[in-house]
Amino acid sequence: MSNKPSSDSELEKRVVFIPIDKHVYRIPALVYDRDEKILLAFAEKRRTKDDAHTLALVMKRGTVNEDKTVTFEEPEIELLKKADHGDRPMNPCPVFEKSSKTLFLFFIFVEGDVSEHRQIRHYDNKARLCYIKSTDAGKSWSEVIHLSENQEEIQKQMKTWATFAVGPGHGLQAHDDEGQDQKPKWLLYSHPTDTCRKDLGVYLNESPHDSTTWSKPWIINRGPSGYSDLVYMDDGWFACLMECGEKSEIEQIAVKVFSYNDIKKHIKE
Repeated sequence: MSNKPSSDSELEKRVVFIPIDKHVYRIPALVYDRDEKILLAFAEKRRTKDDAHTLALVMKRGTVNEDKTVTFEEPEIELLKKADHGDRPMNPCPVFEKSSKTLFLFFIFVEGDVSEHRQIRHYDNKARLCYIKSTDAGKSWSEVIHLSENQEEIQKQMKTWATFAVGPGHGLQAHDDEGQDQKPKWLLYSHPTDTCRKDLGVYLNESPHDSTTWSKPWIINRGPSGYSDLVYMDDGWFACLMECGEKSEIEQIAVKVFSYNDIKKHIKE
């Protein structure tokens, strides 16, 4: 199948996080609450684009309107700030646990201003696995739980790691599928179509067990594009939270909502 990108989407792109006072937002993560009909968008707030300069993990709640536009609450909420002793929270990874209707936000705390590159170069892991949780759709959150400090097995494994992270993107809940049929009918995948981080595309595979059946990409963002996160909402609608901009992919984080019919239409063009 041809891998030539299809035409642009005419659907609106809504800015979620945009720099103020020269801050930079990176590492988008997105989750949809079906009961509340809201999107919860997460990101790192940094002093510079460097991953060693994270200041906080931030969140915005967005109401999904009947016309599928999204209205985000202002201002952003700083969920976790860089600690006084220098440790910084990174890589937000939300997971919604269906049984208890609990939203978990996994992330890592990294020691001081130690960069990922330095950890890998010296083979010296400075990251710790943590989470906070919410039972009211992100209106309030628990205190920080330090998983890597309370689990002996995790501590043992971490001694063999150079570093680790839980993002970018949201996580999935594992479940027992005994007695059920969970073979996916199709998959979506988003990624820049250009090696220079340009032109974010959505790919469709209607036969996931056949790696040769991925569609050509439908470009949903022309120009600089970085990390992105896709979520399914309801009734065949999706949302994609993406790093994007005019001159650089780190200028803003925006969301675009589209349907399965949009995807099918544009990959055929």
